[in-house]
Amino acid sequence: MKKFTLLAGALLLFAASGMAQEKEPTKILLVPEADAGKTVAFTLEAMSVIEAKCLGCHSPSGKSDKAKEKMQWEKLQTLSGADAMAKLDEILEVLDKGEMPPTKMVEKYPNMKLTEEESAKLHKWAEAALAKLE
Repeated sequence: MKKFTLLAGALLLFAASGMAQEKEPTKILLVPEADAGKTVAFTLEAMSVIEAKCLGCHSPSGKSDKAKEKMQWEKLQTLSGADAMAKLDEILEVLDKGEMPPTKMVEKYPNMKLTEEESAKLHKWAEAALAKLE
């Protein structure tokens, strides 16, 4: 059986959890391990954070049009080359500056604040994904 890298498996958990009322079903993209370097692949560790803290706003069914315009995790999978690298650089910058989630969101929903551990998991994933694309 071929090994697969799960790109967005936790999205299925998010869809099944009833945390958001989706207009469209969330798509899961599995890529053979040999092809994982050609696209942005998510680790399960990173997806657990993304599912818990990011998809509520940064997905097609997200609550904020501004957030959906800025970043959608599902679309990151479709980017390649310089576009994917630029988006990963942006993710690293946002993590370094502690800009996500926004202050108003954290004030309203304190449990949405990224912990240092969660931020480190995303940072590690983004750096590794960027290195694979370079």
